[in-house]
Amino acid sequence: MAARWAPPSSTEAHTSMADYRLIMSLLLKGRSYREVVAAAGCSHRDVSAAKAAIRVHEITAGRLGVMSEDDLAGLFPDGRSRVSAEYEQPDFARVARSMRANRHFTLLQAWRASAAASSPLRRYGYAQYCHLFGEFAVRNDLVAVLHHEPGRAMLGDWAGDTIPLADAVTGEVSRAYLFLAVLPFSGYVFCRAFTDMRMEAWIAAHVAAFEFIGGTGKYAGIKGNGTWTYTTIADTVAYDEMEGEYQLP
Repeated sequence: MAARWAPPSSTEAHTSMADYRLIMSLLLKGRSYREVVAAAGCSHRDVSAAKAAIRVHEITAGRLGVMSEDDLAGLFPDGRSRVSAEYEQPDFARVARSMRANRHFTLLQAWRASAAASSPLRRYGYAQYCHLFGEFAVRNDLVAVLHHEPGRAMLGDWAGDTIPLADAVTGEVSRAYLFLAVLPFSGYVFCRAFTDMRMEAWIAAHVAAFEFIGGTGKYAGIKGNGTWTYTTIADTVAYDEMEGEYQLP
């Protein structure tokens, strides 16, 4: 007879809070024990408990997405509320306001500022901080979920900010412009620096991105006035030169 799974007892409560929602989400994506431990900052015991809960309660990604914190607490009654009180709770409303006011403000900056502030309470690690901010954004309707099909589109644009480019011989410093491309379904990212943002560089950047990715999608995302517009690659004049070489659709 197979042994039944039971949640950790109160005497086995963890000294740090395990984010079981994040752990289970990573497991449902097929991540290994080592990857989950590294990403969630948890123990192997936490991963084992989450994996067992998924199996016993037949939890899917869809079901996990609609589970409340109380639902999760029922699966893992390990003193989560008590342990959470040991941590400084971030002011995510202030972080969101900072992001609206300054488009260059990032979660990493917010986390570093929070970690540097004086407090007798413990501080969340960066991965947990980002996860909690994601939950805050969802609760406060600050995000819209976009669903992408694998390989259907590639988003590409100039990063906006430049980086200094120094000539190793003369020491002359010039500006380099970063082109970024991403496959939105997987988050696979390509980046390359160019000395200008003219059409020739734009085409070369896409050619390099396609070669890096190993193919092309049906659509290319082009950003203008803060909004992404999907255009069929074959119908975009700027891509005509690449159609034969890269067999664009």
